[in-house]
Amino acid sequence: MTSIQRNDEIIGLVDEENAAVAGILPYYARENTNTNLRQFLEHRYAGFSRAEAAKLIGLTIQTINKHLKDTEGFREADEICSTGQRAELKKQVISGVFSRNMWLVMLQDHKILKKAHGLLEEDYVAFDDEGRPYKTFGSPPMEESDWDYFHKMRKLYSFDQWQIVEKLLAGDTKSEDFSIQNFVMNIQQNIRSN
Repeated sequence: MTSIQRNDEIIGLVDEENAAVAGILPYYARENTNTNLRQFLEHRYAGFSRAEAAKLIGLTIQTINKHLKDTEGFREADEICSTGQRAELKKQVISGVFSRNMWLVMLQDHKILKKAHGLLEEDYVAFDDEGRPYKTFGSPPMEESDWDYFHKMRKLYSFDQWQIVEKLLAGDTKSEDFSIQNFVMNIQQNIRSN
């Protein structure tokens, strides 16, 4: 892997986390938000001081101070991104990223389930009896990789797993019979056992 590829991966992770921050901070997420101010808040969230964050985006601390005084909502967003309140924000960001990722996983699961039952309708390339490709519409046949995925994911959709998800959604993670570590280990064990 080249350093450019590695940097792109890191930038992708940072972008994902910053997008999650944008979903939490109302000022930060506005479409009309000044790009420099948004980048300033990203750097503040990452732990940089006001002076360091200002320098990183090419603004003076005086300009930032003026925005802190005059720009509606900016001071509040800066305070949330500051080191004092960042720990709570970090938990919310991680929760948001996890929820978004789980949603995407469930969409993939849904697609494979529909495909397995012939209910998926999409454009795909099929092959005639002589091996010539042609475009068609309907439910594409399951490939070996689809069946592998189907069998692995099937183990994750059990009544026990649903009870754990319900507890997570209800915030009932303090009861004695709940353990997120056991939940994750159970998922890993189910995946490996296939």
